[in-house]
Amino acid sequence: MQYLVNGIVVGCIIVLGSTGFTILYALLGFPNLAYGEIMLLGAYVTLTINSLGVPVYAALLLAAPVTCVAAVGVDRLVFKRLRQANLSTLIMASFGISLFLRSLIRVVWGTGVHLFAMGPTPQFTLPIGAVITIPQVFIVAYSVLAVALLFLFRKKTRLGKATRAVADNRTLARVAGIDTERIVLWNLVIAGVLAVSGGVFLGIDSSLNPLQGWRLLLPVYAATIFGRVGSMYGALCGGLLLGLAQELSAIYLSTEYKPGIALLAIIVTIFIRFRLLRKG
Repeated sequence: MQYLVNGIVVGCIIVLGSTGFTILYALLGFPNLAYGEIMLLGAYVTLTINSLGVPVYAALLLAAPVTCVAAVGVDRLVFKRLRQANLSTLIMASFGISLFLRSLIRVVWGTGVHLFAMGPTPQFTLPIGAVITIPQVFIVAYSVLAVALLFLFRKKTRLGKATRAVADNRTLARVAGIDTERIVLWNLVIAGVLAVSGGVFLGIDSSLNPLQGWRLLLPVYAATIFGRVGSMYGALCGGLLLGLAQELSAIYLSTEYKPGIALLAIIVTIFIRFRLLRKG
């Protein structure tokens, strides 16, 4: 039961990342491999603000604009100039940015492990016998609220409907009079908020180190592939299932194998879909 509770918490963290990742993937047409480093950058900015005596959740609110500026800045400086480039060029560009951001984090914050200053961490025992902390309850509640608000945004608002139109067919949306770059800009801001939230929550639930950007990206990407690119329902289901799979695997395997679970999920999903396409 304890592994199950831990899996739900980890799954909620992955859901936040995979939701932002899949939104940008659908809009821009390529997997941004720098997204994990952007999540980590937001977490480290939060860590710096937290070290000044600001409570971690208030520090998260203050770090969110910085993360959004980083996400928008990367797009405007690099990806906007490569909108018409082929897929391999975009992927390599995002990989280069990922390495740059990882090096920047190592230079500014060092290579050691960092922890948020949380103070006393109350916990209580659930009826099923598992223990859960108050920060973990907050992570789950925040994730549920964020995803619910995002669903309403995409279904009920003009900007959300325009986002779905651009994701379905950018050229047709532009012909219909939709300012596609404005839509991309707003969704970069949304993805930035989700990124910093996921990065900070991972640091609260465990710790921070400069290599976690890649370790964050693997389950986020796997959840996106598992649930189908552009599908928020898929990102939600994929993130929760992957979080549960990673934590429950620790019953039989070392925790060092958790990243391998994400890679295995990608390979199995691609294999199954390839077989289904061949049969179709």
